[in-house]
Amino acid sequence: MLVIRGAVDMPVADFLHRCLRIGIIVSIALAGGLYQSQIADAIMATPDGLAQAISGNAGGASAANIIDNAAGQGAEYVSKAFEESGFFSSDGLTYAAIGIVSAIALTAVVGVGAVFLIVAKVALAILVGLGPLFILALLWQPTARFFELWASQVLNYVLTIVLFAVVFTLLMQIYGGYMEQADLDGVQNVGYTLIGMMVISVVSVGLLLQLPNIASGLASGIGISYWYELRAMRGGASSAYRGARAVTRGAMAAPRATANAARGVAQMATGATGVTRAAVGYFRGRKAG
Repeated sequence: MLVIRGAVDMPVADFLHRCLRIGIIVSIALAGGLYQSQIADAIMATPDGLAQAISGNAGGASAANIIDNAAGQGAEYVSKAFEESGFFSSDGLTYAAIGIVSAIALTAVVGVGAVFLIVAKVALAILVGLGPLFILALLWQPTARFFELWASQVLNYVLTIVLFAVVFTLLMQIYGGYMEQADLDGVQNVGYTLIGMMVISVVSVGLLLQLPNIASGLASGIGISYWYELRAMRGGASSAYRGARAVTRGAMAAPRATANAARGVAQMATGATGVTRAAVGYFRGRKAG
């Protein structure tokens, strides 16, 4: 109404663009909109699906299932060691030490992986639940930055889950294959088995600790690049629109300017003719005198 009354100085095209933008944002963010019906579920299901596609996991096991399988394989070896243990013989104490060291190595790998996975899953669920608020922040220019930060965080945790599932799958394949060959039959060198288990655990923990930094770097780079390009496209479109309006106004004003210039030239010619006539009359009068 203010635009129609002329109280607000805004072109009609800008007004229609703003109305369309508000309508799209509200229809996506509010209850029953596109976000609650499709986008939220897609965000939650994307990490596991993408991880399965990248790792080539035909069984469709998620990251949580991978942790369970690794914990089961390690726990089986630890239980065998404790079954052979005893406190009244040197062999029994040796088996008890083997079980304790194996349990520590298993806890380090599985515990770190479980912590990262749970934190990423819970944080992603919280961000998805708060998504409509950050989408509505696009309605106002000062708060639009909050949507960019929210999208960057969502992408960060999605990449964390994907990278964790892929890397942890590879590590657990190595760990599981090693544990399947480990045996307490008295023939294998138990010391080498424990050393190999500890090395795999240390390497696995070191790799898992680097995954959040890698995911954060990728998410920040993608987010900054995407929003920079989006802003550049929007700025270019606005500049092109303003330039077209200026050209149109100039073209509309050009005939008027040409007509005014022609009138000025005609008036100048009329004035020059009058001056010439006056000069001729003046000289004729002097000659007659």
